[in-house]
Amino acid sequence: MARRRAVSSVDDQSSSARPQTTPVTQTPHPCVSLPRRRLLRAVGAGGLTLTAGCTSLIGRDDTTWSQSLSGRVVTPMTATADTLFVGTTTGHLAAVGRVGTRRWQTRETSAATTTTPVHDDTRGHLYVGYADGVRAFDAASGDHQWTVRTANRVAAAPVVGDDVVLVADRSTVVALDPETGTRRWGVEVANPIVSLERRDPSRLIVADRNGIIAALDANTRSIRWENRLEWYTRAPPVTATGSVFVDTADTYLYALDAATGEKQWVRHPGPGGLSPVSVDGGRVVAGTADGTAAAFSAADGTTQWSFDVDASLPGKPVVANGRVFLAALDGDIHVVDVTSGRQQTTLTTDGALRTAPVVDDAIYTVTRDGTLTRRPLPERD
Repeated sequence: MARRRAVSSVDDQSSSARPQTTPVTQTPHPCVSLPRRRLLRAVGAGGLTLTAGCTSLIGRDDTTWSQSLSGRVVTPMTATADTLFVGTTTGHLAAVGRVGTRRWQTRETSAATTTTPVHDDTRGHLYVGYADGVRAFDAASGDHQWTVRTANRVAAAPVVGDDVVLVADRSTVVALDPETGTRRWGVEVANPIVSLERRDPSRLIVADRNGIIAALDANTRSIRWENRLEWYTRAPPVTATGSVFVDTADTYLYALDAATGEKQWVRHPGPGGLSPVSVDGGRVVAGTADGTAAAFSAADGTTQWSFDVDASLPGKPVVANGRVFLAALDGDIHVVDVTSGRQQTTLTTDGALRTAPVVDDAIYTVTRDGTLTRRPLPERD
């Protein structure tokens, strides 16, 4: 039920161990008239519960297709025009087509995936952080391209630059050759890095575990500015409208000037820790662990609306077509109007949602236990 309130060093050599890829070809099941929960229970490993042509049997808010992945999912998926890429705690990386066909899946590794897969549109590669390093794959085939071992688990998703891939190895920002993984250069920072965000072609926003946010010039490899916050951030800062928006572990939302790092405003949406934030034009939307979502003016932090649910909101709010999609840990997806915060509908899934959905032609969700599902978009009021 929802209630709304107004108002160190990196191994420079590519690994010779090449994870193998398993192509998967599947035939969708024929349409059958079964209750939705029975359909989900019937799915086998990698199987489909229902095809897109069967949606008339169950309505717009029900399952179009569903896939069981190998392992639990705790990091967000990545989407391209025709494929969804998902990593799991067993080290598998799966590519699933928009129609529900499994295109390929890498074999299990000894290390879990620790970041969202990052797609390189120019080279057709995927870069993924693992507990033991960074791996690159061909996005079309899943073929392994290279592995670079790191001293610690990779906490920050790789960042694609013009001619390098930037990764964080504990307290070092490392630039790698995107084709070979060869180290180009590295810059030391004071503390372990938890996130990277590319502000423009030459500047990175780096957040470390001690609450320091810094702007790194990738051309000169120098720190342009830095600001120490009261707590560290668990999510990548977001740069938009001339500001850097940072949410911290003690549930404060900061806006910093992107050019100087100076603090512009601070807000406290609620207790329990913040999810990653989304910026939509002049509006910043955040969710909290205690189930509060709120929208703030990007210019001055004024609260525009607040919306409460009865479960934690760990995933990043998704803003699409004038609506906000909020994935809750209890499996519900709350859809609210982005301008007013008024609830439009609630969709129910059959598992805990720790990550944000993908919302474009439909709603794609992946539960913590590894069930990837496509649903039709709900009709607008």
